[in-house]
Amino acid sequence: MKIWISRSGKIYGPYSISSINNFLSGSLLFLDDWAWTTGLDNSWITLIQILRSNKVITTSTENLPFVRQLSSTDLNENVENVRQLVEKGELKFALDLVIGLRIPEIYTQLLKDCSISERNNWLNLGVWSTKDLSFVLGLLANCLEDAEIHPSLQKEKIHSLTLPQNIYLQDLEPLSSFYNLKDLDLSGNRAIKGISPILKLPLESLILKDCKSIENFEEISFLKSLKTLSLEGCTQLRSLKFLEELENLETLSLSDTGLSSEGNELRKLNNLKKLYLKGECKIDFKALPDVPKLVSLFVWNQKLNNFSFLSHTTSIEKLSIVSCSFSDFHSAAKTWPHFPQLKDLQLCSSHILNLDFLKKNDVLDRLDIWGCKHLGDVSTLYGLKSLTSLRVTEKGQDWSYRPYVDNQIDEFAELQVEEAGDNPPRCYVSG
Repeated sequence: MKIWISRSGKIYGPYSISSINNFLSGSLLFLDDWAWTTGLDNSWITLIQILRSNKVITTSTENLPFVRQLSSTDLNENVENVRQLVEKGELKFALDLVIGLRIPEIYTQLLKDCSISERNNWLNLGVWSTKDLSFVLGLLANCLEDAEIHPSLQKEKIHSLTLPQNIYLQDLEPLSSFYNLKDLDLSGNRAIKGISPILKLPLESLILKDCKSIENFEEISFLKSLKTLSLEGCTQLRSLKFLEELENLETLSLSDTGLSSEGNELRKLNNLKKLYLKGECKIDFKALPDVPKLVSLFVWNQKLNNFSFLSHTTSIEKLSIVSCSFSDFHSAAKTWPHFPQLKDLQLCSSHILNLDFLKKNDVLDRLDIWGCKHLGDVSTLYGLKSLTSLRVTEKGQDWSYRPYVDNQIDEFAELQVEEAGDNPPRCYVSG
């Protein structure tokens, strides 16, 4: 005989008579719970009616668990019963049982090793594994005020949250109760299919890195307060239309999305300051000059024809061009614009032949050129009077400026320039 249990509109089971008896003994089930078994019509009846009609019990019920409360002596036993349900994968049933009991001490026991890190906002699951994440979130969302839990877990104090990466979490409904949540990092939670439950939160930062199952990105348009949005690795992304509604957006990552777009929506982002376009992501750079406040641009693993797309982007202060190739570098270098505000430049592992295009730059403070194996003439370095930080490639490479660098520098060591001017800069390894 198999029995299904219904609680709060959710159906659990089927369970054997042996399991039902164990749940009753542990006060995890009650005789007035709604139940159903084969042979009934579509109507649900109480569990005791099913047990009596099948002559499973015939005795008086006055000592059976109708009253939903636990004595202190039974607390540990019942907590262990809940743990066993979770271990068997009955997460929803276990959570519903805890909610139905309404006993603060059970929440205290189940959440006693959990907390949110002050350093990185990471949700520490304690004894629970990542596959139990939805259960832990459910406990936090429904936790009773009298429960003694870590202060960082109190709903009104949860402002920033980073969830552990896993392949099990699908439903974000528990997060909807964290009404003060502003920064949410869901990186690596590949089973999440939608973000509807969090649309009413006052989110300012949303990280969806590698959330590969999300298909509907239009919902993001409802998060009007967003300042930071990362869609890196969201391979279901097909359109940027929703960006037009995010007027407060300051940082955006479209890296490795596989998206191919003209990027016209970027023109509407009047407050955008940082843009990441790494890996598989094809955006028409012609839209960039129309982004008035763009100060940091990251272009990685792209094949570039020239630098003309930057010709009118005069607000940039930090430019990162990493692992990029050029069909004709000499022609590309001729299109290098003058950045009146460029202070930080990364040209790492790119097909750069020389640095002549930097000759007119008089404000560059930091230069990063490690991994540029084709770079030969670096005499331009001598004229970069404002340069204070230089990072070069690994030890052992034959560079024309190597005589001025300590032979003992470690791989990718950062060098601080002591002097710059008419003579080659004298460098030492920073601590």
